[in-house]
Amino acid sequence: MDLLQLAIDKEGSIDVIERLAKLQLEMQDRDDKVAFTRAMSGFKDEVPKILRTRSIAGKNGQEMYKAVALEDVADPLMKALLKHRITYRFKTSDLADGRIRVTCYLRLEGTAYEEEGSTLAAPPDTSGGKDLLKGVGSTTSYLEKYTLMASCGVHVYGSDPEAVTGQTKPEDLMEEMVVSDFIANIEGSSSMDELSRNSRAAMLACGVPSQVLDQKGDIIGSAKDKAAARAFSNARQKMIQKLRVK
Repeated sequence: MDLLQLAIDKEGSIDVIERLAKLQLEMQDRDDKVAFTRAMSGFKDEVPKILRTRSIAGKNGQEMYKAVALEDVADPLMKALLKHRITYRFKTSDLADGRIRVTCYLRLEGTAYEEEGSTLAAPPDTSGGKDLLKGVGSTTSYLEKYTLMASCGVHVYGSDPEAVTGQTKPEDLMEEMVVSDFIANIEGSSSMDELSRNSRAAMLACGVPSQVLDQKGDIIGSAKDKAAARAFSNARQKMIQKLRVK
C-alpha cells in the first residue's frame, strides 16, 4: 500500500501504478482468505449438532419418520457462523434440462473474500400433488438446506439414541427425501409380492444385511439407519393390513 501511494505521489507511470494496484489486490485477497480459513477453523470447533426432530406422518396421520427442515439447519448454523463473522448466501439458476441449481457461498464479514461452497441440482419436486410452482419452491428449499450443510461440513443425525450419541456413522443415515421415496414405493404396492420386493429394497438401502432378511433376524436392530428401518417396517405392516382387507 505504501509503495502504491508513493508511486501515485511521485506521478509514476500508469504501468507501474497498475502493477502495484494488482499486487495490492492479490495480497489483500490472500490475507482475506487466510482470515476466512482461520474463522472456519474456529467455527468447526463448535459446530452445532443437527438432529431430525420433525415428525412426518403417513396417510393415516401416524408418524412415519423424522425429518429436518431448512430452518432447523439454517438457524443454528447461522448463529454459530456469525460468532466467527461468517455469513452465507445462495445463488439459484435454472438449467436447460429443467433442473434447479443452487450454490451456497460463504463470506467473512469485513472482507471482500467469498468462498464458493457446494452446488447441487435437481428437478422440481411435484410429488404429493404439488403444482409446478410449489415444486420449484420445495426443491429450492431442499437444495439450499443440503448445500449449506455441505459447505459447512455438517451432517443431519437420526432420531435414534445410537445416532444422537454418535454410535452410528453420519454417512450411514439416509436422507429424508430418500426415505420418503422408499415409503412411497411400499405404500404403492398393489400385491403382497410387490410389497415384499419394495420392503426388501428399502431395508437393504438402510443397511440391513441380506442374510438377516433371509433368516428373519432382528431387522431394525441390525440396520445402519434404525430410524429409517423402523419407518419402513411400520409402512409395511400397515400395507399388509390394507392388502388383506382387499
